[in-house]
Amino acid sequence: MKLKKLNRLDKLRLNNSRETLQKEKLLVDSNRLKLQNLIYEADHLKREINKCFSFKSEDEDIELVSMEEFLEKAPEEQKSKGILADEHALRKARLGFELLQRKEYSHQCKELEKEKEELFQKTSDVKKNLDSLLPCLQEVKKATRPIQQVLNMPFEKEWEIQKLINLLPQPLFLAYSKLVAYSEVIDKRLSVTIEGDEDEARSMELERKKEVEDSDVEDSENDLEDIDLDDENRRKIKRRKSKIEATNQKRERLFHHFPLSVHFQLGMKDREEILSVTLNYLPSLGFVTVYGKFSMEAWNGSVAAADVVAQDKIISSLYPDDFGNESPNSKTIFQLKSLNLDSDDLHRILEEKKLGKPFKWAQR
Repeated sequence: MKLKKLNRLDKLRLNNSRETLQKEKLLVDSNRLKLQNLIYEADHLKREINKCFSFKSEDEDIELVSMEEFLEKAPEEQKSKGILADEHALRKARLGFELLQRKEYSHQCKELEKEKEELFQKTSDVKKNLDSLLPCLQEVKKATRPIQQVLNMPFEKEWEIQKLINLLPQPLFLAYSKLVAYSEVIDKRLSVTIEGDEDEARSMELERKKEVEDSDVEDSENDLEDIDLDDENRRKIKRRKSKIEATNQKRERLFHHFPLSVHFQLGMKDREEILSVTLNYLPSLGFVTVYGKFSMEAWNGSVAAADVVAQDKIISSLYPDDFGNESPNSKTIFQLKSLNLDSDDLHRILEEKKLGKPFKWAQR
């Protein structure tokens, strides 16, 4: 009986201990869940705090007016006494002032846009009227041509000449102006004209690139087509050809003259115009060349005068030591040297292009 009693008591104590252990486990699990919730909540609060610290408001990118301008121009209700002590309130006041200014500028912008549209519409109307007026003016101009011929008042011709005058470079413009003034005041037999391509002069800048292939280079290219060369030789020949082409292009640009030229003719009392002189301007070289042509018919084939009035002598030696064989521009020496040319080549190329000689008197 005692053994049974002790066995029964042992089992009761074991059950009580298990129940107590189970309760303690439940309590520990509950406390652990509460701890994890608190840790999660703490992490969440830390993230929120960091967000608050790192928060960047959009108004920080706005460039506000200076403090002096705000105190000078802001309304009185935005400049209360205690606002300067509160940085947040001051910021709000400055933002409010900025908003008022932007609204005012927006209103002004809209008014200006409206005014712009009105002006654009007026301009369009005027342009339409002018476009419709152009055919009428052309008809009037055609109708007045007989009157111009009768009264010897060629207005159209003068207008065309004026367009060409405006295209001339400064040296040719000065030469033309002086020649016209001389012909009108002193010598009526001196006739002055402007010759050349007007369209090319309008589209041309001071230097226009031209690609001119040399005949010798073309022959060498044709000969090389039938020769089987390795890559190294081909590269060398290609480099050589590119250098030759570049040199030819530079030479062509250097001796390229302005498309328009000034042409004047001199006459004598009892004879027709016998001396024609053309003034050309070379922008790259920076000087004016003179090309003279003498009409031998005016001298009735006189042999004695032929040597004196020859084309290469008639305008030479007008002034001492001015034969036109040297360039009046000091930089020409270096320009020619870069292309392996000298003063003789300069004289030869100018003669080949029929540009004449760069006399010093022409530059003056």
